[in-house]
Amino acid sequence: MKNKLLLATLIFAYSLTSFGQVSISVEDRSAHPAAALDVFSTEKGLLLPRMTEDQRDEISNIEETVDGVDAEFLMIVNTDSKCVEIWVDGYWQELWCSELGPVENPCEGVTPPDGFGIVESAGYCWLDRNLGAIGIPETKDDPDGFGYSFQWGRAADGHQVRTSGTTTTQSTTVNPPHSDFIIGEAQWHTPFDETLWQGESGTNNPCPNGWRLPTQDEMEAEQETWCSDPDPVQCNSDDAFGSPLKWTTNCSRRPDNGEIDKCDRGWYWLSDVIDGDRPSYLCLLDTWSSITRAAASARGYAVRCIAD
Repeated sequence: MKNKLLLATLIFAYSLTSFGQVSISVEDRSAHPAAALDVFSTEKGLLLPRMTEDQRDEISNIEETVDGVDAEFLMIVNTDSKCVEIWVDGYWQELWCSELGPVENPCEGVTPPDGFGIVESAGYCWLDRNLGAIGIPETKDDPDGFGYSFQWGRAADGHQVRTSGTTTTQSTTVNPPHSDFIIGEAQWHTPFDETLWQGESGTNNPCPNGWRLPTQDEMEAEQETWCSDPDPVQCNSDDAFGSPLKWTTNCSRRPDNGEIDKCDRGWYWLSDVIDGDRPSYLCLLDTWSSITRAAASARGYAVRCIAD
């Protein structure tokens, strides 16, 4: 047994000194050329040394150097604080701590509505496609993923179908007695009612039971999953489509004539209303993306629902 262990140690040491790289894998994979150590597994994880804070502080030689190399960036798991810690600039710093307890899956126990799947993103459970979409889009400009074009605050009364008729008669109620897309005014109804689409039980909520439109805060959290920089210039429609939710450039429907236009962009309604009569929305372009706060409710944008 000792001879076998010695042989394995010599082979390991030879691979380090001869090639400068080590691959640990049950599939005989080569190490990535940029890595000194490449550990690959689809069944097991990597365990760092685990110790109490007292045991950590007893690492007596931590400030020593060997062949001119110090222990900067040494890592351990502190079992007292439940933190992954790293030795930097002469002291232990917390790299990550389990302060929130077990990670919960927001989609656990959530049953998708008929015709939909569900996707977890940014700590929320979302429908896997826009309302009215035929299927999961294969590209950001795939028409099968566009779905309906809702006027903000209206129920799913048929107006959202892109080929629906139009009328220039502004509605005086929040439930027009027809399925036409209302054009000619910035708002499709008067007076404007900012209480529409507020939550799962909100008036005219077009989402399935148990689902609702996302808020601006929830959309900002989603945006951060595919855009590390909140500056809109730094993220675009390609980044958005690369997310698990596959946001599309779905066109919009004009409030002046009901025509479909601006198909190089993605438009998604949010539930928030700014300044009393301006709903907010997510806008996606080839060069940037932004959560904007000044849209006329008579515009036709897509809806993606989030679990309540």
